Amino acid sequence: MRLRNSRKRGTTYFLLPLLAIGVILSIPTVTLATPFEVIGMGYEDRAKVTIDGFIDRGRVYTEYELYTDMYGTLDAFCVEEVAAPSSFPELYEFLAVPGDLREAAWVAEQYWAGNTAGFDKEEYQIAIWELAFDGVGDIDLGDGNFIFHRGANRENIETILGWDFGDPSDMVALAHNPVGDYTNPGKQDYLVHRPSSVNHSIPEPATRLLLGFGLMALAGVGRRNLLRD
Repeated sequence: MRLRNSRKRGTTYFLLPLLAIGVILSIPTVTLATPFEVIGMGYEDRAKVTIDGFIDRGRVYTEYELYTDMYGTLDAFCVEEVAAPSSFPELYEFLAVPGDLREAAWVAEQYWAGNTAGFDKEEYQIAIWELAFDGVGDIDLGDGNFIFHRGANRENIETILGWDFGDPSDMVALAHNPVGDYTNPGKQDYLVHRPSSVNHSIPEPATRLLLGFGLMALAGVGRRNLLRD
């Protein structure tokens, strides 16, 4: 009897930390990424676009830079149809590129990897908006959630959208706001050229949630078996 109770206590001491880790990983407001402050932003050039539910034929900036406290200036592409920060500093974090932005991130990487096509950054940005808001299966600059009107070279944009898209490397990360909350939009998110000082294993929200729930389930199964004994 004493041996069995001792074994139960040992198993309990093992399961409790496992359960705690699972809870922490599954809570959206908790993050493993290192937050950093965006202390200012740079904007260049403008174009006429329509972004459904956000900008109706408005003039928008098409070239972005993030000025940060930890990483200096980061070259960036906007990928979210919500307002940019209006005051600073604003807290962001790096995340792995989610699946729905894979093609957009690959296009951004072509720009950062040398821009062999020689196109302007604003043309890459407009192509990225088309991919982010309408998706690779519905590419049409004149229709859908995103419409381009004027202000950049249309032929160059269409050339970019006609490329065979691949998978982005870890050169590209997602600068995300609000920190630790992956379910509600905060300020604009950006694809950024990942600083060399940032660890390659950038957390991805869905993976963290699955891992958290998996650990909780494992702890629950272990506890049920313990009670049976």
